[in-house]
Amino acid sequence: MTSHLPGPDEHYGWTSTGGKKSRGPSDERRFQMRIAIIGAAGAIAAAAIGAVIGLKPWSHSSSSSSDGNGASNLPSGTYSTHLGHALTLTTGTASVTIRLTRIVDPATGDFSPTNGDRYLAAEFTVSDPSTKPLAPLWGFEDATTFVGSDGQTYAADQLDTVSECTSFHNGPVQIVSGQSVTECVVLQMPTGVSVREVQFIDGNERGIWSNP
Repeated sequence: MTSHLPGPDEHYGWTSTGGKKSRGPSDERRFQMRIAIIGAAGAIAAAAIGAVIGLKPWSHSSSSSSDGNGASNLPSGTYSTHLGHALTLTTGTASVTIRLTRIVDPATGDFSPTNGDRYLAAEFTVSDPSTKPLAPLWGFEDATTFVGSDGQTYAADQLDTVSECTSFHNGPVQIVSGQSVTECVVLQMPTGVSVREVQFIDGNERGIWSNP
């Protein structure tokens, strides 16, 4: 899997024109605080017992929806639709309804992207049709991947936010029966590469949204 998760130097060491810029103590503290928050959130999610959303990492070597071609940890059920439409995925007795509402391309990040990349955001409307809470919602950033027009898979950037929408790690932790929330997953993708598919894994089920 190709992942564009930037490090401290990529956040703070480059200007929009590719030149170096200085980092102040406040920038360093801001980065360290974000790392601590994400780390703590991940630990809580991993330790939670009886969490409704069973999120599993998944990777593949191409954009094919087949279970072959080097794929690993593939879910047993795969459902496909298009941008703007909704899918309902079920894990055990719990369900989640997910609509990919839009892809913001390019998006305006809170930092300059890695040289040669740009920010994008996939905005989802997530609804809870079950009787149990859906939590933790920040798991969407782990469970969502993007297949580019170059055939590569790109992971979400869990440290960055964009001005066009609210990232899942900045929104509510959970929603309950009948509630919905509209938030986004942020990533960096090379300039010139477009989003072909957005994929989400919920337990043993996978949703695929083609673009357009």
